[in-house]
Order: sequence, then structure tokens, then C-alpha cells
Amino acid sequence: MDNDIQQFGPGFLPTFLYYFTGMLVITTLISAQVLHVSISTGTPIQLGVIVGLAGGLLGAARNRTKVVTLPIKKRDGFAEQLEDTLTDLGYRKIDTPALPVDDTVTVYEPSSATKWFLAGRVYVQFSKKQVTIASRASVIKRIQAVLG
Repeated sequence: MDNDIQQFGPGFLPTFLYYFTGMLVITTLISAQVLHVSISTGTPIQLGVIVGLAGGLLGAARNRTKVVTLPIKKRDGFAEQLEDTLTDLGYRKIDTPALPVDDTVTVYEPSSATKWFLAGRVYVQFSKKQVTIASRASVIKRIQAVLG
């Protein structure tokens, strides 16, 4: 089950590389202009690496895809609680059956009013005694805080 749901986003390393590279390039170019030095001096690149490392770690910590599997006792009750939690967090269900079906992935996306402020979709997959939820790490953290 975890293998099916992990396909929805990158883990720590790809996310780190994305943010590191972006911050490295931007910081290097801007610092060369602001400091009025050539990139070949090495100073802008060194500054870019430092800012890139910080940005990469922060970006990967908050935005990597995280998968959490939770045991459930009453599936229907938990499904309703999860739906209410996601609605309260600004998500809505899209193109999925009304009731959760085993091994079917239910997709939630930010509602139109909040899509500019929320990060990505939430993927939920129920099995007989557990639920697997995948989304950005920051979203998973908020969901776990509400669900306990």
C-alpha cells in the first residue's frame, strides 16, 4: 500500500536539491551584483552555497512528501473525522467515491478560496485496519495535530 501512495511526490533528497539549487543560483547572481564582484572570485558562490544549504534544508523539511500510516478501529467514524478535519483545514474531496473503498486513493485539494495559501493535495488510502495519508510534511503535521 505504501508503494502505491508514495508515487505522489518527492521525498527529502529531491526536494532538498530543488530548493538548494534554486537558492544557490539566485543568491550567487544577486550577491555578485550587490557586492559588485565577479562570480569568478568565489565569494558569491560561497554565499550561494551557504544560503542554498539553509534554503534546501528548510524547504525539504516543510515541503517533502511525507507518508503516514495510522491504525483505525472504526473505519466509517474515522473517515468522517478525517473528512471534517480536512474540510476545516481548507481541503475538499475531488473525483472520488462518496464512501472510502479499500486500496482506492481519495484525493483532496485546497478549496478555491484557499488554494493560493495551502500546499498541494492530500492523498488518502484506506485498507481494512489502517489509513495511509500522503501530502507535504507541513500538511501531515497539521493533520496529525488535529487527529491526535
